[in-house]
Amino acid sequence: MTVLVYGIAEHGGAAIKDAGLQWRPLRGVRAGPLVAIVSDHDEPPARSVETLWHYEEIVERIAAGHSMVPARFGSVLDDDEAVLEMLHAKHETLSTILGRTRGAVELALRATWDQPPAPEAHTGTGYLRARLELRERARAIAAELMPLGKLSRASRCTLPARQDEPFRCAFLVDREQVPDFTASLQQLDDRLSGVDLVCTGPWPPYSFAEEVPA
Repeated sequence: MTVLVYGIAEHGGAAIKDAGLQWRPLRGVRAGPLVAIVSDHDEPPARSVETLWHYEEIVERIAAGHSMVPARFGSVLDDDEAVLEMLHAKHETLSTILGRTRGAVELALRATWDQPPAPEAHTGTGYLRARLELRERARAIAAELMPLGKLSRASRCTLPARQDEPFRCAFLVDREQVPDFTASLQQLDDRLSGVDLVCTGPWPPYSFAEEVPA
């Protein structure tokens, strides 16, 4: 038997009445104030597009009723004893993350260029110059996102400076602030030139849950 972990929640929340992957019942493994939400399997569920989507739906349903640190697909442990060891070993970190993300969701922001930049130069110097210019353009546009920072608890942005994508960001937003955040984002999208902004979510706060079991 293996134990698939969907996330870590706080003890005392609503009862877990749902099914996990392969329609296995969800249950909790408790260690003090923390509860790992798990399901039992003869073998770890195989990765597939359908399974990943189903897993994400399950985690979203759990997160809708519990403050939780979500686990990415594939967080599998041998048995309950291993789950308890993980909860004890990571107690402080998991508790900190739960405190930071309680009552919040993740909103993902992706930017795309209105018109993709010209192909990069083939010479070494030209290539480096083009990459630098592309990164500087992306950084300048990302700096315009300051109003969104005031509506979120935390944010994380990457600047891949790809020809089709200047940056990606994740924002940790209070649930009740989501309408204000999306309205502010729409205003920015209307005002900014050169890029289109696409927001997805709300999601469980994956980008702000670094220490989930594996």
